[in-house]
Amino acid sequence: MRPRGPLPLARLTQRPAGTLRFGLATVDTNGRVADAALMRALGWTDATRLHLQAYAGLIVVAADEHGIFRLSSLGHVRLPAAARHWCRLGAGDRAPARGTARVPRRDYRA
Repeated sequence: MRPRGPLPLARLTQRPAGTLRFGLATVDTNGRVADAALMRALGWTDATRLHLQAYAGLIVVAADEHGIFRLSSLGHVRLPAAARHWCRLGAGDRAPARGTARVPRRDYRA
């Protein structure tokens, strides 16, 4: 097995508003990944529509009202086989995850 280089970084078009959350999940044999703590922190449920995009060796998953993917009832994100192969993700691989939790603004003025 040859060593891999540094991990690629996805370019963000704008700085996300909210609190950054990080997690680490394992890809199962069916291409599912799950990090229950991260999904809860992001406020994602099985009703949340998702957009998936493969970019520079990464799969970027974002909540999107027009997305065609959803979390499973168990909170798994199913990664399409084509995207997994393109990004060289296989069963048992660990997938770092990052998300932005939209925290409601609070008014601390009395």
